[in-house]
Amino acid sequence: MRRLSSRAREHGRERILRIFEIVTIVATSIILAYLAAISIWGLEVLWAPSTEVKEPYTVIRVEAFQFGWRFIYPNGTTSVETLYLEKGKLYRLDITSRDVAHSFFVPELGLKMDAIPGYINTLWVKVDKPGQYVIVCAELCGFGHYAMIAYMVVQ
Repeated sequence: MRRLSSRAREHGRERILRIFEIVTIVATSIILAYLAAISIWGLEVLWAPSTEVKEPYTVIRVEAFQFGWRFIYPNGTTSVETLYLEKGKLYRLDITSRDVAHSFFVPELGLKMDAIPGYINTLWVKVDKPGQYVIVCAELCGFGHYAMIAYMVVQ
């Protein structure tokens, strides 16, 4: 029986380790490519604009300012600190800010959207239960942040 020299054994060991390294890199690359493809597809679904709205809706512009909220309705009327909605009706709130970053937050309904100067963020709202809901700013926006409270009245 022929015995391999230590040099041949070392070369064989290096070759096996190199093959193992290549297999590991290729397998990891395939897994990462698969995860990237799933993530990209998922983000496209999440970020895709909603183009199909099957029921009529009303657009209300929401402007945040230090330290309050202004609501501008389709007919041009405005209200400060009170948002009036009809029960069971669909609304698109276009939320922006005039000065610093704010966050439109209705804790009882689980609604939250950032208000950023120069950007319009859209929040779809349909409330089926009449009542008065508190709107607060969930982003520290200055010394009067604590007083930035408004109300959503659903009739």
